[in-house]
Amino acid sequence: MNNFFESINKNAILKYLGYRYGEVPGEIMDEIDRALAIVEKVSRPKFVYRVFDKEDPTLKDILLGQDINDMDKDSFKVILLAVTLGQEIEMEVRRLSFTDLSLSVVTDAAASAAVEALADNVAENLHEDFDGFYFTDMFSPGYGDLPIGIQDKFLTLINAKKELGLTTTREGIMVPRKSISALVGVSQNKQTHRHRGCESCRLFMDCEFRRRGEYCGYQK
Repeated sequence: MNNFFESINKNAILKYLGYRYGEVPGEIMDEIDRALAIVEKVSRPKFVYRVFDKEDPTLKDILLGQDINDMDKDSFKVILLAVTLGQEIEMEVRRLSFTDLSLSVVTDAAASAAVEALADNVAENLHEDFDGFYFTDMFSPGYGDLPIGIQDKFLTLINAKKELGLTTTREGIMVPRKSISALVGVSQNKQTHRHRGCESCRLFMDCEFRRRGEYCGYQK
């Protein structure tokens, strides 16, 4: 795995912090640099994945809804993956909340951007195993009409509970929170990639902007 920390997008951190437009104060950018150093030092990044034939019957409880089936209609393989930064970064964010609340908030946002960068890094490395083929976008439980309720079965299927220590709440939220699960289709044909708007955002189910009827304006 490459050093994915180098690919963390600071604009993503600003998005999580609620900055949408205009000049960002220099002290905020300095705080982001401090937070990124903490995330890199404290995180314990891990990942696991498993490759399935598209028609594998074990996927019948995973490939639910029209959206994921539309995206994977041209795929002959489906990759299920999960990544996590571990619980240590969450413990550090909690500790900072008692000593430096501002830095705690920024570190939490930086960790969210970091786990996205980790997921992207793992997906990019998987391309090497399928040289000459094409990948769909990543699609996570909770996106579109893919139920977040499949999360527990998803993690069990790829042994992420044992290998990564992931669990889920009753609502399907992963613990540790700085974790991502996703599906990727593998096709022999070039794929059209989706517009990464609200419906395909990892924050879609818990987005403060959406709750207020607003749009963050962010595109990766």
